[in-house]
Amino acid sequence: MGQTDARLFKWDPRARAVVGNPIVPVPGEIEISNLTLGGDGLLYGSAVQQLFVTDPATMRVLALGHSPLSHIRRAGMLTLEDGRVIALCGPYATFLRYRDGAIDIDVFAEYEKWPWVGKAVVDGYLYAGSGMELIRVKVP
Repeated sequence: MGQTDARLFKWDPRARAVVGNPIVPVPGEIEISNLTLGGDGLLYGSAVQQLFVTDPATMRVLALGHSPLSHIRRAGMLTLEDGRVIALCGPYATFLRYRDGAIDIDVFAEYEKWPWVGKAVVDGYLYAGSGMELIRVKVP
């Protein structure tokens, strides 16, 4: 019988082994498509439209949330140098933040076209590709 829930685990590369017990951050989801470590030391992730925040020290899920905007693009999360977490949610660029047991989603840009590939922040601008077009958005 195959695995039905995506699991999150700690890996020790020297021992080449899993450390502790894997957790299921989003029951029912078969894939975790994004992970990034926020400036607050917490691990932010997504599985389709489900968001989660985990404490990597305890491997405890602190918050689950549903993106009301759209699904999070695969490889659509990144952490800025100042520690803020960005997520690309459909045609929106958002900041994610864990606060008071929940995940806050703040939209800072909307595009005409959905970004499909890549993302980078250079000189205060977020770049992503949409087909043959380059999207460029100022990060506040």
